[in-house]
Amino acid sequence: MKSKTFFYNDEYQLKDFAFSIAKSLEPHTDEKLKLNELPFRLQQLSKNIINDSKSTNSSSLYYAIEKLNFSGVLIMCGNPNKENYQNLIINGPAKVLIFGKHREDIKKRIIHKNIKLYSSLESLVSSLNTNDQILFSPGNPSGDDFSNFMERVSIFPRSLRFTLIKNNNELFDRYLVLPFLALTCLSLVFIYSSSNVMANEIYSDPYFFFKRQLLQ
Repeated sequence: MKSKTFFYNDEYQLKDFAFSIAKSLEPHTDEKLKLNELPFRLQQLSKNIINDSKSTNSSSLYYAIEKLNFSGVLIMCGNPNKENYQNLIINGPAKVLIFGKHREDIKKRIIHKNIKLYSSLESLVSSLNTNDQILFSPGNPSGDDFSNFMERVSIFPRSLRFTLIKNNNELFDRYLVLPFLALTCLSLVFIYSSSNVMANEIYSDPYFFFKRQLLQ
């Protein structure tokens, strides 16, 4: 059951609701209204990691899941007591991972078949791999997990990158790196084949220019 807040109404999608407010304030405007995305709303960190740190209520959480048609790993945190929702049904994500001091409270208030709890963000991230589709959409105010919103915004991407790299699950595209390495090796072969005779005559070492280029 969806919890009703000021930002959610069963008769409106969020965008339509925003448009209705804007038009009520400026009823005579003929210009087409446009909405700008808020900072840290559905921010794409990589091809499979979305940072939705701005999500601080159940409506914004639902919006993120529905907009992305998300079916991967959802990460939640924060204090659910402010909105005080009950029986929040999470449809779509394959897993719901919850971390922080309020993890037990959140677990009691949501309905999902695959929920896992973690004491910290670091322990949660260590269980992930780069094949996971990840959405960090807290769905609650920070509570006791972070001192303020900006701390939450900055810590998530930094912790995610550091931990995955530490576990040798680098966040780079191997299909871009491998051609680069192949071209580098090929260039070294060309350098050796074109310079070994001269290097041997001048320095008595056919690999002189090859080694010099390799060290650079």
